[in-house]
Amino acid sequence: MPKRPSRGRSKSRGSAGRRPDLPPDTGQPASPEPALAELPVPEPVPVVVPVPVVRPAPPRTWDTAPAPTITPSPLLADALSAVVTRAAEQQARDAVAQDPRVKPRQSVPSGWLSAALAGWLLVAFVLLAPPAIARGPADRPWQPPRDAAEASLRYGLWLARGRVDALVLAEGRVPPRLGDVGVVDTSLTLVVTGRRAFRIEGRQGALRLSLSSSMAADSFLGASLETLRR
Repeated sequence: MPKRPSRGRSKSRGSAGRRPDLPPDTGQPASPEPALAELPVPEPVPVVVPVPVVRPAPPRTWDTAPAPTITPSPLLADALSAVVTRAAEQQARDAVAQDPRVKPRQSVPSGWLSAALAGWLLVAFVLLAPPAIARGPADRPWQPPRDAAEASLRYGLWLARGRVDALVLAEGRVPPRLGDVGVVDTSLTLVVTGRRAFRIEGRQGALRLSLSSSMAADSFLGASLETLRR
């Protein structure tokens, strides 16, 4: 049997061996690639650096005001003058003592000096602490006015009554003494008149007052506080 020509196979082989990304072979020479354009070179630009301007510093000025004058203290001047005067007097005394022509002064006897000193001490004692015959009768002790004394006594009785009332309310009994409730005033006396009844007596000089448990304490006090504040 005669063999059939294999044209189609040869074409397929040729197309199969070519890379798909290449252009088809047309049998004409390929066009040359365009040359790259040269980039322009920039011309150098001169850089101008500013030169700093240095200004001279202003000249310094100093205060040439005159210094204040120093005035010496009067006390210091007096002290210096006294020192100089004493030194001059001492020099004069030394010169007189060394001069044989000057006769030494006679010293005062010590007995006369003692008598004069004793007399001055006696006069000073009489003036500062005169005896009873020179002072006259002794002054009477100071006594407060009657209204102030009465107000003070009423206020003391009112305070003691409050202390005793507090104990009676707490324990139901009257203490035998005011000292049991903290009252140490010797001018006040507590008199027990019953289980819950009592009387407080007070004295100040010739003044006598009493405050019982049945009396109104505030009415008994009255205006004593205002009197004591005056």
